[in-house]
Amino acid sequence: MTELSPCGADARSVDNAREGLRLVEELRPDVLISDIGMPRMDGYASIAAVRQLPAASGGRTPAIALTVFGSSQDRTRAFLAGFDAHSCPSPSSLTNSPRCCSA
Repeated sequence: MTELSPCGADARSVDNAREGLRLVEELRPDVLISDIGMPRMDGYASIAAVRQLPAASGGRTPAIALTVFGSSQDRTRAFLAGFDAHSCPSPSSLTNSPRCCSA
């Protein structure tokens, strides 16, 4: 997550969705960026769990699905699950991620 530091972000990463949910409750971040294709609890189940939280505990945290699943059906599924944005970056854009977060 150090790729976001040049943009002034205090980014945290976790090993699984359950840890991410705990971190959302603890830190109440400004934004959540989540992969869809995670083992055990995928991104759809993860965002559903976040959306079940009270707003004061992070339940309304803006969330971006970062995924290689880029079909229109995947995009629709992400929005229906509770994500606010869907991003399907090319592999080369991931190596230039500070450009992704610059205003």
